[in-house]
Amino acid sequence: MRLTIYSSKGGVGKTPLSILFAVDKGFAVGCNESTDIYSGYLDEDMYLLHELDEEFPLIPDDIDIVFDMAGTLSKYDHALVSAIRQSDIVIVPIWNNVNSIKLGKNTIRAIADISKRIIVVATKLERTAKERGISWEETADFRAVNEAVADVNPSIRVLPLKFSKVYDRICKEFTSFHKLSEASAMFKSGQKEMLIQIEDIYKEVGCHV
Repeated sequence: MRLTIYSSKGGVGKTPLSILFAVDKGFAVGCNESTDIYSGYLDEDMYLLHELDEEFPLIPDDIDIVFDMAGTLSKYDHALVSAIRQSDIVIVPIWNNVNSIKLGKNTIRAIADISKRIIVVATKLERTAKERGISWEETADFRAVNEAVADVNPSIRVLPLKFSKVYDRICKEFTSFHKLSEASAMFKSGQKEMLIQIEDIYKEVGCHV
């Protein structure tokens, strides 16, 4: 399976999601980021770092890879275009922020003609005091992202992913919520909702924990 996780807006959660696929599912990683955080954790044969003007090679069907992609989709960004073209699914993370929603909608429009399938993950979801006890899909954060996506393409599935400070740890330690849960029953108990949401994302793309 070949996945691309992409948004033209930074800070939406692309890299943490990519790390989860790498750690939990053993995916190789392709990246066009100028900041390289993967090489210290992945073997050379599991990691491809390309410049914007350099196309990714066609990855064989029997290799699972996630492309963690930044940049603006244009004819000059050969790395990004080549990643999206060969991906089975493109995941677009969007959070309830004016710029994130605007650029997220633009991202969906830009990749619609070259992507086989698009999924949106509504990231950084938080509940207000009045929203305690309701599902994440009912929160104002999720509804704002879901409505924005429906405005572009109502057939695109939007999945919830709550905010967590643990994401900083995921990136720093190159680990996952599942791995941390295996090491600590207390952590697992406190992250039940997050673990379910991550499993739902895996299931949506055809992976199972």
